[in-house]
Amino acid sequence: MIIEFEPGKLVNEVKTHLPDVTDLVFKRRAQDAGMNPSELLRDLVCEFVHGAAYMDLLIEHRRGVREQQAQAQGASGPNLRPVDGLARRGGV
Repeated sequence: MIIEFEPGKLVNEVKTHLPDVTDLVFKRRAQDAGMNPSELLRDLVCEFVHGAAYMDLLIEHRRGVREQQAQAQGASGPNLRPVDGLARRGGV
């Protein structure tokens, strides 16, 4: 069962106790992945619960929010305002 991801403040803690060698290998694998052990553990929990790593879920959520905002505004892309002040000053 995969539960829909809903981002929020990261205030809940997950803890466990590990044997020495397991802890050492886990910390090395986290470092090899460019993470600290907490970040790797968060990714593993998100992967188990939601089916994807935390950052992937967060990026997908943000992308979905932007798409909903664009649809609500009746636009297909980002809402950009022209920067006419730059043109008058000789910038762009």
